[in-house]
Order: sequence, then structure tokens, then C-alpha cells
Amino acid sequence: MPSRSNARLRVVIRAFTVAAMLVSAIVGTFLAGWGAVASASTAAVSTTGLAAGVSPGASILYLSDADLSRTISGIVASGATWLRVDVDWPAAEPTQGTFDWALSDRVIQAAVAAGLSVDALAAYTPSWAADPTTGAPNPADFASFMTSAVQHFAPEGVHTWEIWNEPNLSNNWGTTVSPGGYAVLLEQAYRAVKAADSSAFVMSGGLSPATNQTDGSQMSPETFLAYMYAAGAKGSFDAVAVHPYAFPAMPMDSSTSSWNTFFNLPAINQIMAANGDGAKKVWLTEFGAPTGSDTSGGAVSASVQASMVTASFAQAEKWSWAGPIFYYNWQDGTDATSIGDNFGLVTASFQAKPALAAFTASAKALSSSSASSTAPVSTTAPVTTTAPVTTTAPVTTTAPVTTTAPAVGQAPTHRPLWGGRHGQFGRILWV
Repeated sequence: MPSRSNARLRVVIRAFTVAAMLVSAIVGTFLAGWGAVASASTAAVSTTGLAAGVSPGASILYLSDADLSRTISGIVASGATWLRVDVDWPAAEPTQGTFDWALSDRVIQAAVAAGLSVDALAAYTPSWAADPTTGAPNPADFASFMTSAVQHFAPEGVHTWEIWNEPNLSNNWGTTVSPGGYAVLLEQAYRAVKAADSSAFVMSGGLSPATNQTDGSQMSPETFLAYMYAAGAKGSFDAVAVHPYAFPAMPMDSSTSSWNTFFNLPAINQIMAANGDGAKKVWLTEFGAPTGSDTSGGAVSASVQASMVTASFAQAEKWSWAGPIFYYNWQDGTDATSIGDNFGLVTASFQAKPALAAFTASAKALSSSSASSTAPVSTTAPVTTTAPVTTTAPVTTTAPVTTTAPAVGQAPTHRPLWGGRHGQFGRILWV
């Protein structure tokens, strides 16, 4: 629905981040007490290497036929081989048991016809499936939805699914984040997808840049993933997805390591390896940087945006565990003062920004020199769901966790992050 994609609600959250020592103590204690689970499962091990993709957000669902055709053609010409497409649960199942796939159908069919592989993002909670107290989604209802979604889209060529979007932000989940609750939803969704399409590839929901907040509004990707493992998520995903935004810093600027998710991506791989999942890839299903006039909010120049694209691809190539990398997003909106309107590789009038040339050069270099850019090849391998392997707190880099946040109305020290549906920026999280 257009009203969703056009919304730009920006609610400033003031909260104090948890000190690194406190996070370590809490998570370390939780993990130390976790007992072994005696159950057997199987999981697919992805052999898909680095490839280029585009995550255009929800706005692509509402384009005219002509603009959709122009967008898909431009994405193919850019060298991208993947497109991330929203399968919005509230839109697709507005009332329980009644389905309307039209929004996603049109985009997915156009993408597949153009030769793009699709990462189908299933996310967000319809009101009828939300817990009346917490607002969290009902896992059984979501699993049922996933069965119907896979049965519908597999014949169209969709065999890759991303389960939820940024579940480490409360406004994408409920009143507070819940890695344990998400682990239950992921496990049930994984089983539903595999039962409906045994060849399907399932990744966990892309984790947003965030710091650990005492009010439960957000949790860092590293902490959230460690708690997922502790809650039994092992064996319920074939890859882990992360959204490694770094703007306005360069992706590997060590001086911003306290909040730079791109810089801290190795910590995600280390947590996975410590829990026996080192062979699985980390998919970068959103990264990018905004241009525009709001430099206090994180906007950068067009040339810096292009440099960030080049640097991100170059660094990802150095990580053997990196899976496909998706730029967010494709086309700017019309408001130069809005951060959310200016992530595009092209302007609102489809004029190329310098970042498009940077993306195209990087994407085509990958296509000519790296592994397959087609759908992920999976093989079943036994996975034991034993306790997470860790000795203290979840594995992290040396990045410190800041202990203060700007007062309301005070300019952020670093940068704002957004949560909510693609094309909606539901709140600002100061880090």
C-alpha cells in the first residue's frame, strides 16, 4: 500500500547503551548456563560466493509498469545478479487465510524473466497475528504463511528466503526485541519452507546496525546472534544476513568501530564459527549510504557515496565467508532533505549518480572473476544442536560499546540508523 512506502516518521529515541562489561557478563552468564540439546537436524551449506545484488525497498512494489521495467533493466545493466523483493505478510495475508500476492508477483515475475535471482524477504506482522500484549508475531501463524508463500512463489522461480527484516529492532518485532522469540519463529519458518520446497535456501533476517539498549528497543547484531544460538536457532538457517551500514564513515574505518557494522562483520563470522557454522556464509542484504543535504544526519557527497560502494565490495572480496552483497537502494525519492530518500544509485528521474558507475564496475568484476551468481547451491549436512561454543561473552571484535547517547535534540556524535519497512523510517536510533 503506497501509504506504507511513503511514510517517513522519524521518532527520536533517547536511551543509554549498555557498557561492554555489562553486556559481556549478561551474555556470558546466559551462555554458560545453556545445556546441550539432544536433537538432530539438517541444514544446507551454501556454496554461493560473493555476488552483487540490489535491495530496492518496498517502493519498487508500487512503481508503474513502465518504471518497473526501466528499473529492472537498469539493475540488470548494472551487473547485479540478485534482487531482494519484499513479500509483505500484512499485504499478502490481510486477514487470516486470505491471500493476495499481487504486489510481489509483479516484481518477482519481472525480475526472474530478466534473469535475476530473487531473495524473497518475508516479514512484518499483520494485526490479526500480533500478540495483543507484546505485538510480536505468532510463530505458528507465520509458519503457515510461509508454507503458502513458498507454494505460491517456488513455481515462479523463487527458492531463496530471508526470514524477517531487522528483528534486532523493536519496531520491527514488538514492544521489545526478543532473540529467543525470533529463534522460535525462525525454526518454525525454516521447517515450513523446507517442507514446501526441499531445495529452498533460508537465511536469518538481516540484522540492523544497533547498540545494546537497556529499554529493549534494540540489540547489537553480535549480541542478538549469540542469543539466537543460545535459544536453539542453530540448524534453522542456511546463512546469516546482516545490514552492514557504515555511513558517514568508510566501511573499514577503525576509529568508528564502536558502531560501524561493516567493520565489525568478522565478529558475526566468528560467532558462527564458534557455534559450528563457520562453513555458512554471511549475506550482506543491505548496505549503502545517502546523499542529499542532511549532512548532520549522515548524508555524504555523491563522490563519497561512490567511494563507499567501491570500498565495500573490495573489502567483501577479502572475506571468504561473505555471501552476496546487496546495495540499498536503487532510486532516490524527491526530498533532498530526507536521509531515506537519497540512498539511490540513480536519482528520482533515473539519472545515474557516480555510485552507479562504482557499483557497476564492482559487480561486473565479480561476475567475471568469482563464483556462480545464480541461486545458492546447497547440500544437506548433519548439524548437531548442541550448546553454543563459547567460553565467555559472544565473540566480538575489540570495538568498545559507548555508554552514553545524545540528549533529545542534540546532534548525534556519529550517525542515525533507521528501522521499519523498506521505504519507511520508523525511528532514529542514535549510536
